[in-house]
Formats: sequence, C-alpha cells, structure tokens
Amino acid sequence: MHAALHAGLPGILLGQAGHVAVSLVWGFVFVALARRLPELLDRPVLWGALYGIVVMLVMHYVVVPLGHAPRIPYTLPGLVNNLVAHTLCFGVPVALVAARLTNAAVRLYP
Repeated sequence: MHAALHAGLPGILLGQAGHVAVSLVWGFVFVALARRLPELLDRPVLWGALYGIVVMLVMHYVVVPLGHAPRIPYTLPGLVNNLVAHTLCFGVPVALVAARLTNAAVRLYP
C-alpha cells in the first residue's frame, strides 16, 4: 500500500493543501492565457470546459507520473467523474470568475 494512505489526518490535510495550491496555479495560468487571448472570456463556459479537459489530461499523463504516484487506469465511471470534476467544477468556474473580474476591471479602469 502507498504510504500516503496511512498518513491519517496530517496526510489528508497536506494532500488537500497541495490540491488547492495546484488548482490556484492552473487558475492563474488560465487568467494569464486570457490576458493574451481575450476571446477566451467571450465564451467562458466553452473555453472553461475545454481548459478543464486540458488540465485533466496534463495532470493525469504528465504531473501525476512525475510525482511517482501510481497511475490508475481510467474506468468509464472514473473517466466521467474526472471529466465532470475538471470541466464543470474547475474549468468553467475559473473561466466565469476570470470573465467577471475582467469585465469589472474594465468598468472600473476604462
């Protein structure tokens, strides 16, 4: 068994903190992309969902293997769960917040 499974509450908290930190980095990456490509904010639901899929693929096939974590093959329910989580619970909200904040900044600083 993997040592992280036996780390208890400290391991859980560390894992959650790491997940939040990685999510913030991906959010900042989207905002940086949107500053260079403002059309991403014209259709935030579409581009956010696509961005969520890109994040999911990069995390699963690049970041997780670099961390030496065992890669678990996708099952159909696991794939659907990851797609929903990364698109509807991450990519779309990030894009909507970026679009909202950008529009608010434009109104404040014309």
